[in-house]
Amino acid sequence: MFEGLLSIAILIFTAKVLEEAVIRVGGPPLLGWALAGMLLGPAALKVIKVSPELLLVAGIGVYLFFFIVGVEEVDVGGLISSLNARHVLASFTAMALISAGAYLIGIALELSPVEAVSLAVLASLPTASIVAKTLSDMGLLKSEVGITTFSYALIGEVLGLLVAGALLELGSVEQPSLNIVLVQLGEMTLFFLIASIIGIFVVPRLVRAVGLYMISRGAQVGIVFSLILLFVELGEQLGVHGVVGALILGLALSEALLEDSAK
Repeated sequence: MFEGLLSIAILIFTAKVLEEAVIRVGGPPLLGWALAGMLLGPAALKVIKVSPELLLVAGIGVYLFFFIVGVEEVDVGGLISSLNARHVLASFTAMALISAGAYLIGIALELSPVEAVSLAVLASLPTASIVAKTLSDMGLLKSEVGITTFSYALIGEVLGLLVAGALLELGSVEQPSLNIVLVQLGEMTLFFLIASIIGIFVVPRLVRAVGLYMISRGAQVGIVFSLILLFVELGEQLGVHGVVGALILGLALSEALLEDSAK
């Protein structure tokens, strides 16, 4: 346990130092963190090894970041208005082209069909967390361009996860069936339905009630943190990346939490 925590401490310290250096030369802060990972990880010094503690801290950090993005950075109306058919079609087209190209490259490199499919899946998945962090650092996440870019990445990630799960599942069964894809699509739809209903009608009232009636210190913070983990786990169980659950919760609580902070 101590070794894992020490590795995390070294990684965070190095990342912040490199982040400062990158900012001073006009680069994006995220580049400093990436350089720290490459420097201390298996690619260079091999000081940091992947451990359960590191994965836990990294996962919680990403979930908290997306929750904060939902609360403070993203305009709900702008995000909804940017989710149109053109963006969905553009995301799907880009993902299909990248997947096809990566699959052909894998076949050319004499990979097996399953390995080529895995390569195609990995190559086609966008990373909404990196897009959100970069836009946030640049102060563009609230702008029209930033919201459009983020919504494009978010749509691509949701579609990518659906296609990735379907392709990997099809590669592991003897008789592929459309039912597999339909079940996954149904699970994802169920998640968005449940998360939306709870997020709109239950969560804001619960958090406001905790702030009004509970007198123990940090009660509201504890409730919010438990809700983040609940939405993340619900998403993971229904085939949606946990960051999407954290983002939805942040969007649902943005008005309630900003009202409390204003008071």
